[in-house]
Amino acid sequence: MNADAKYYGDSNSLAAGFKRLNKPQMERLQQLLNENIEIDGAGNFPEIILPLRHFVVALKRQLVEFTYSDIDLIISADFGEEDSFNKAREALLAVVLDQMPSSTIKSRISAETLTDVYVKKMIKVSGHSGDKWSLFSFNNNLGRCLEIKFVDSMQRQYEFSVDSFQVLLDPLLEDAEKPYALLTSAFRDVDEALFHLEDRLIKTVDPEKIRGGGLLKYCQLLIKGFKAADPEECHQMEKYMCSRFFIDFPDLPSQETKLRSYMDSHFANHENASSLCGDETDSEASSNQTTQSYLAVSQAKYDFLMMLYRVISSSTVCLMHHDRRQTLQLIDQLAYHLTLSPPSMASLGSSSGAPPRVSLLYFTSNQWIQVV
Repeated sequence: MNADAKYYGDSNSLAAGFKRLNKPQMERLQQLLNENIEIDGAGNFPEIILPLRHFVVALKRQLVEFTYSDIDLIISADFGEEDSFNKAREALLAVVLDQMPSSTIKSRISAETLTDVYVKKMIKVSGHSGDKWSLFSFNNNLGRCLEIKFVDSMQRQYEFSVDSFQVLLDPLLEDAEKPYALLTSAFRDVDEALFHLEDRLIKTVDPEKIRGGGLLKYCQLLIKGFKAADPEECHQMEKYMCSRFFIDFPDLPSQETKLRSYMDSHFANHENASSLCGDETDSEASSNQTTQSYLAVSQAKYDFLMMLYRVISSSTVCLMHHDRRQTLQLIDQLAYHLTLSPPSMASLGSSSGAPPRVSLLYFTSNQWIQVV
């Protein structure tokens, strides 16, 4: 049977739920696949740089003994046996090891060492809910972390229609004479999801089934200029979002940890600042660009927290007044600290141009004191 049989019916017509990417979309996808990804190592371990396309192809090669059906940012895998989780990890780390410089004595580097040095986050889910998947996120100092997810089963693969898309890359990676890629959506309808994306509309179903209720992503979409596809329905769903968020994060420590983690992951300091004046030196330009980028990210985080404050204040019905007030005070405190967080001058003056890590500070009469 042709490998494309599950995507095409008779006369090469696409199966329901799939669309071919158009020419501009294909060009953007090709550009993305050809861009270098950077995996930063801890200590003296080298940075690994290679095109995303090469990484995915190498990973497919390592997974020859794995059962999987498609590949994009998600690899469908068979986790029927418990050690399958470890096999997925070993295959992924084997790709990382292969990309290390030839001068490296690779036989002395264990999987545990590679995990400690290059992996930022590693998650395994195998519970009574029926979900079986694992996630690996690699270090990147600019926040552009490569994430690979191995999925056996996942009941909910998206939060909102605009983040429900999956691009099937196999036909593109196989160097066909006429390369193509197929688009599908975990949302109920791919055309409806595309309409929401093009018109920047917010739409979801059953937010109470999303971990965290989709509340944080919802607030981020709002500050990006997205609007509710159905304002009345969306206002009602805010209550379900808030309720599920407080079920999953019931106390202040877990709420603070989640908020910090979300902002660190979703407000990366890697956007290019606006062009600078031509009479500046390279050092001045680098410093100014880093400062502008830092301030833009801080402002985005502040706007996000203020939007979250508004939604929780107006739509939370599941908390006692005292508990809600404590959460709002936490959000207000995080936002206030953002206004007191100056860029690190040492980082601004470095030739690397790497943005400073954000640290929350409080001010005394004579000095800045780092507390986080």
